[in-house]
Amino acid sequence: MSDSVKKYFEDMIPEAGHFGNNAREIPKRMYIWVLDFGTGEVYRYDTWNPDTEACEEFLDNAGHKVQNCEWMVTKNKDVNF
Repeated sequence: MSDSVKKYFEDMIPEAGHFGNNAREIPKRMYIWVLDFGTGEVYRYDTWNPDTEACEEFLDNAGHKVQNCEWMVTKNKDVNF
């Protein structure tokens, strides 16, 4: 994993809050599935931020050409046939 991709994920992990009135809900892990037509490969990435702009920025930093990909964010870690 490149340094920029690693940094992106480190920024996406929320800081742990304290219990009680200041407790924060930790977002559930989501997955970005990418069908990259340029490489002919399917990729899966972990994410905590399903925001479209953040995902496209991440994919660009990961070396994908977003205009040559189809991608989706889902809670499914595995492919079901």
